[in-house]
Amino acid sequence: MRMPIKTRRLYIAAFDESMAESVHINSLDEDNRRFLPDEVFETVNEARETIAALISYYAQNDKPLVYPIFLNDGKQIGHVQAIPVDDGWEIGYHIAKAYTKCGYATEALKAFLPIITKRLCISRVCGVCHAENIASRRVLEKCGFTIMYEGEGVLHGKQQPVCRYEITLCNASENGLIENIDKIHTTPMGAERVIRNIYLQTSDVVAWCKEAVKSADLIIGQGKNWYVYGRGVVITINAQSFTIITAHKINAKVRMMQESDYVCLNEFLYQAIFIPKGSELPPRSIINEPEIFVYIKDFGGQPGDLGVVAEQNGQVIGAAWTRIISAYGHIDNDTPELAISILPEFRGYGIGTKLMKKLFEILRENKYKNTSLSVQKDNPAVRFYQRLGYKISETRFDHAGHEDFLMVKEL
Repeated sequence: MRMPIKTRRLYIAAFDESMAESVHINSLDEDNRRFLPDEVFETVNEARETIAALISYYAQNDKPLVYPIFLNDGKQIGHVQAIPVDDGWEIGYHIAKAYTKCGYATEALKAFLPIITKRLCISRVCGVCHAENIASRRVLEKCGFTIMYEGEGVLHGKQQPVCRYEITLCNASENGLIENIDKIHTTPMGAERVIRNIYLQTSDVVAWCKEAVKSADLIIGQGKNWYVYGRGVVITINAQSFTIITAHKINAKVRMMQESDYVCLNEFLYQAIFIPKGSELPPRSIINEPEIFVYIKDFGGQPGDLGVVAEQNGQVIGAAWTRIISAYGHIDNDTPELAISILPEFRGYGIGTKLMKKLFEILRENKYKNTSLSVQKDNPAVRFYQRLGYKISETRFDHAGHEDFLMVKEL
């Protein structure tokens, strides 16, 4: 995740161990002791040890991601965080007592939310706080969260009155675009750009874009703009004025996977699971099963760990990667097994083919002669893999008893 994140009065950066003293001091206020007792550091050394752990988590994909908040003069006043929980990710924050009642928590969280959700390739996050923590509840509500539950629950290891809030950032209705659809307009230059870029066969650009908003597969608020995905295009609309700026055909950029992308692999591993038509979605915790988690555990740390990602408007929307591991598609210690996943809203636009072809190039550059994969026999993706040169080698059964094809491609 690119740092720092800057706002009018604040910036959010990454931790370093020189911040131990300010973290220690900020953690000692009475509200923190009451509502966040596991975030109190009685000594500077305690704070330093915790910071060292948090720094190591930045390159991992299943650990808390915590970032300090600073005033523009450099004074550290608190932190924001995203914590992996059983059903997704939970947002948290703390502002030291001396700096509360200034709107800093709301300002920081509003800036952090679109960045961290894009970084994690997620759209829904929750926030949980003590029911009596009125200030924290107000922050969540000001940031657009909706209360989903109020009652007894477990918080910091104790049974106590809690409130659980949620927000779905890709929900167009909650984010206000559909409610303001009548305000959508464009300029003559904007209309010309849209018609030219997507070969639109109508002169009424505004009416066409309004219908696209209503039927969109995905709407993301990012920075100053809305990005509306659907009909094979992405429409850019200014979030303040509701002006249609431009539109382009969905044409994701494919690049090498970087260490900072590894945190996205949890989401892509889940999205890679084949769900037969009519079946219920499995819980997200399914990826923690050893037979599945092996595909991303400590990724980047061994030979054969190679990957590519697809980006659209700065958002990572797809990934393909290989590992030499003892898993469903394992053949031998010289053949990387491939996995691929595209976010549901971006399937059907040729992104998978672009990812695979780029990854094949990288495998050849690294002197690999073959690559393998495992796919359920009933998965329509079998034909996709065959078009890319994979051949069925044998049939196997996975740990759940599903019949799988082991497929191999010569590079």
